[in-house]
Formats: sequence, structure tokens, C-alpha cells
Amino acid sequence: MRTHDDLRDLLGAYALDAVEPDERRALDQHLRTCADCRREITEHQEALAGLAEPVAPPPQVWERIETAAREDDAATVVPLRPRRPRLVAALSAAAVVAFAFLGWRVAVLDARLERVAGDTLVASATAALADPEAERVVLRSGRGTLAVDAVVLPDGRGYVLQGNLDALPEDQTYQLWAMVGEQPISVGVLGTEPSVTAFRVGSGTSALAITVERAGGAPQPTSDPIAHAPLSVA
Repeated sequence: MRTHDDLRDLLGAYALDAVEPDERRALDQHLRTCADCRREITEHQEALAGLAEPVAPPPQVWERIETAAREDDAATVVPLRPRRPRLVAALSAAAVVAFAFLGWRVAVLDARLERVAGDTLVASATAALADPEAERVVLRSGRGTLAVDAVVLPDGRGYVLQGNLDALPEDQTYQLWAMVGEQPISVGVLGTEPSVTAFRVGSGTSALAITVERAGGAPQPTSDPIAHAPLSVA
């Protein structure tokens, strides 16, 4: 017998028609009586509507790569080199799809989305990493024991690539922030075990930071950053 929380965890996959037949029947029945889940599935569907078209890397990214290659015959596309075997498996299967809505509320779909995610995110992150005009940063803890790699393109699009963050309990998540002046702006929820994740920063962003928050993320940080890095590209 599935609990309310079990069914709620399936809503993201349900919105993408990525549930098993028995799960769909259980969810169809549950949605008839649960207003909260009906409201949440509507939010999932609205957010996914904005992601209907795949976001491919813009032509100028490839042009800059080709220019750099011509200038230096030794130039090669830098591959992603994950520090952990878990990330290697995630990259070879599919990237985790992340999306944001209502300003700060960000949801990360569960592993079921690997069936429909495709390779667009990984291809875009690889292109960004190879772009000679992109800024590569490493978010580190104060003592330097934690390290998370990221890359940010001149137009503000960025990707979290890899890191050595420990897995969190299911009721917590890592959250990424852009510092604009003294104001932290949420730019992504990274989940309990961060993988390749897309984000975007605006002009005036001077740093990136990661905090540990409750599951689902927070509108403002509730704890001190566990890792951070200055940023100059945006």
C-alpha cells in the first residue's frame, strides 16, 4: 500500500508519463481526492512546458571552439573527468534534469527521468567546458576539503560538473546561490548527490556558493555556505 509521500514522490515522473501502469492507476485515483497533489502536478506540468524545446548550445559556442582549435593545433575538447565512479555512470546513462519555477522554487526530478532525459545537458556542459571564453571555477570549503567544479559562459549560462560532496539524507538538499552584491539569489537545487546540473546567473554576480537546505530548497539561505568561489564572467 503506497503512502501519500510515496505517491507524491512520483508526481514529477507522472508529469512526464514515465511511471509504470500500476503507479499511474494509483496516482490517478489519488489525484481525485488530494488537492495538494493536484496543485503540485499542475506546477510540474507548467514548468515542463517551458522545457519542451531542448536547449542546445548556441552556434557561437562551437565557433569559438573551432577558432581556438585553429589557433592551437594541440587544442582538444576537454572531456568531463568525474572524480567519482557514480558520476561516470550518471553521465553515460543520462543527465539529471533540473528546472526552476516561481522565482525560487526548484524541483529536481528523480532517477526515473533518466529514461527520457537524453544527452542534451551533457553535450551542452561539455561544449561549455571546452569554450575558451568560459570561466571555470572550483567552489571550495574554507579548509579546502570540499571541491565542486563549475563552468560559466559569458552569457551567464553555467553548469555544475563534478564534486566530492557527501550524499545527504533525503530530507536535505544542496542548493546553489549566485551572490549579487550582498544578496544571495537561488540558481538551482542540486539534490542529495549533485551531478551535472544547469543554472544561469545574471549580471553583477560576483560569486557562487553552495549551502545545505531542506528538501526542495529555500527562498533564502538558512545556513552558512559549505563551499564558494568568486566569479568574474557575469
